[in-house]
Amino acid sequence: MAINKSVKLNLLENSQSFLVEAVDKAIGAEDEVRHWQFAILNLVQSLELSLKLILKNIHHLFIYENIDNPKNTVSVTKTIERLSNPKIGNISFTENEKKGMKSAIKLRNQITHSEFELSVDHAQAQFFKVFSLIATVQRRHFDIQVEDILSVEAIESLVVIEKSKKILISNALQRVEDEGIEDHLLWTCPNCLSDTFVVHDEIDTCYVCTYTESVKQCPHCQELCFEEELESIHNSLDIDYCEGQAIIYNSYGYDDLMACSECATRIAQEIEERRAHEEMDEQEYYHWLSEAYK
Repeated sequence: MAINKSVKLNLLENSQSFLVEAVDKAIGAEDEVRHWQFAILNLVQSLELSLKLILKNIHHLFIYENIDNPKNTVSVTKTIERLSNPKIGNISFTENEKKGMKSAIKLRNQITHSEFELSVDHAQAQFFKVFSLIATVQRRHFDIQVEDILSVEAIESLVVIEKSKKILISNALQRVEDEGIEDHLLWTCPNCLSDTFVVHDEIDTCYVCTYTESVKQCPHCQELCFEEELESIHNSLDIDYCEGQAIIYNSYGYDDLMACSECATRIAQEIEERRAHEEMDEQEYYHWLSEAYK
């Protein structure tokens, strides 16, 4: 019997084959943790191909970076941008969907382009978020159900994995209730993505996966945020470099150089406006001075 040495898949078939492989790796990760990295890689690839197919169905040229020179297809990030564009895809992704896609793509890039550390809790959470999104895309846009792609055994295995996570969440929420912790003191855990990260009384711990991270107060708005989310604003200041040292000669009144992302953006804009205003005043001054000496 002749052996077929080539494989030809269209975008839909290719996306589904990556989904099958991703699920297989996720199930296998119960015995071998390292399978999670391949489960994530395959799953994000399945999502990317699914989204590109939606774009292609709108117009076949939209999947290319340059529609005038259709050689390279767009990245998954650009695909999402085009699908969200009211003049192209006009698809309204929810904030949770956007965050899920963004974090999964970021994780995929870390796995493929640099050193990385991947916890089982984080991998599981990312997997089921993206898996749910792919299932929605396949159903809404291609009229295909998950059971049309995956075997009954595979689906049952996924249900078992997800149920174990739900039990942990249920136990964590019961602990939250027992300790009288209010809802506004529960954050989304950066590790397992459950809304069970407690910032009450400096506990700073997730009650599901036990992940801990320092929580700090933004010195500018006094709001709490994860310490790693604080950004330096020094690039917005007026700085000179002397013998390898950075010397700030105008801080514009900002003594605290760390800020939350919202404050960092606001401060950068305020400094830019003040800088432009000062430059305008300086130009007017020198113009007046030159006129006075004529």
